[in-house]
Amino acid sequence: MLSEEVRGLVRDVRLGFAATVSPDGMPNLSPKGTTLALDDRRLVFADIRSPATVANLRANPAIEVNVVDVGTRRGYRFAGTGRVVEAGDEYDGLLAWYREQGFELEGRADRFVVVEVERVSQLLSPAYDWGSSEEELLRTYTRHYATVWAEQLGGASWPPEIYELHYLADGDPVHGSGHSGDLATWEIGRRPLAEAIDRPGAFLDVGCANGLLLESLVRWSAHPLDPYGVDFAPRLVAEARRRLPDYADRFFVADALEWDPPRRFDFVRTELVYAPVERRRVLVERLLGWLEPGGRLLVCGYGGDEVVAPLEEWGFEPELVREWRGGRSGRRVQLAVVPAAAARSTRTRHTRGTHR
Repeated sequence: MLSEEVRGLVRDVRLGFAATVSPDGMPNLSPKGTTLALDDRRLVFADIRSPATVANLRANPAIEVNVVDVGTRRGYRFAGTGRVVEAGDEYDGLLAWYREQGFELEGRADRFVVVEVERVSQLLSPAYDWGSSEEELLRTYTRHYATVWAEQLGGASWPPEIYELHYLADGDPVHGSGHSGDLATWEIGRRPLAEAIDRPGAFLDVGCANGLLLESLVRWSAHPLDPYGVDFAPRLVAEARRRLPDYADRFFVADALEWDPPRRFDFVRTELVYAPVERRRVLVERLLGWLEPGGRLLVCGYGGDEVVAPLEEWGFEPELVREWRGGRSGRRVQLAVVPAAAARSTRTRHTRGTHR
């Protein structure tokens, strides 16, 4: 009854909504984050905090469980009867089975509910009737939920998965680089970086995403460049390697605040927003240490982000500052170019300060 496709969707989603009815006829709908297919005819979920569901099933075993993939807007409705499994051999067996599935429920699950499925019907969004494809819906809701979750995280550091979901949602290389506009507005905000490249050399992009900026700088620069990239999001690095196979071994998955690069570079590009506020100076110090003598650190600020003032406050005097308006938002873009020598002069000032 439960095909491999059905069991796979349940396994991937895990969250089922279980509907039961109380003895006085009141409906009860409860989300169950441990919903899995036990075999080809049964579902199971743990009673972790399900007093109403369990009480209702003791009086009336009828149950319906809905499992829906929020990305594809597809799912299934399972109708049947629920049986409550108390402590004992069967309970212990289910506890061990869940452990094999990656759930540690010992001390958390009071009991289990096994659902004997009698009827399965497909749930399908009306969007399919209106001509939407599964891929279109998946890309739309991937971007939607990535945005929602990022906003919920607020000022906290976003995990790489948020960037991966948002950047790779629709397959557009411009969006995959982190820009929400089109190629023309993306280029307006980034082409001036090529003017800061004053000699041939190795160029490292810190926060390289899908590699579009590196690919473009190689083309825009008046000097030959050897491109390198680092990003803390594995899927973004994988996309950069896929897009630029000739440079695949030059893209690295790492956090720039912890990474030790395999070489030094003539140019390093970054943005201060890539680091928590309290560690942004540390980021600049580290990146300056990765430069060859005479090298340049390119610090960019988009959407009005200020980069010149904090750099000067920390003692890193830019040798070149550029400002212009972004093509999509019209907000200021800043570029501050800090020479490798700034690291040594800053250390000298710190040392002198300790002897005063």
